[in-house]
Amino acid sequence: MAIAFKMSGGGLTETVQARVYRFKNDESYEKLRSTVDACAAEWISDPAALLMVDASPYVLVTEGVPAGVVADAIRAAVRDAAGE
Repeated sequence: MAIAFKMSGGGLTETVQARVYRFKNDESYEKLRSTVDACAAEWISDPAALLMVDASPYVLVTEGVPAGVVADAIRAAVRDAAGE
């Protein structure tokens, strides 16, 4: 399952498109994780600006997030949601 949404604020200078993919469990994550790459390739316009955060059972994909504090906060939030 994928949920598309937009992120803004928190150090972002403009709104960015994001998708979070949720898998049923770790087994599904391992089996289907590569499908996220194929899906992201269809809508990401600048691979150099890609941010992917893997924290089973989630994968967050976005582009245009500046490296550093903002990207680190997003990574931490996804990992926290995954219970890491």
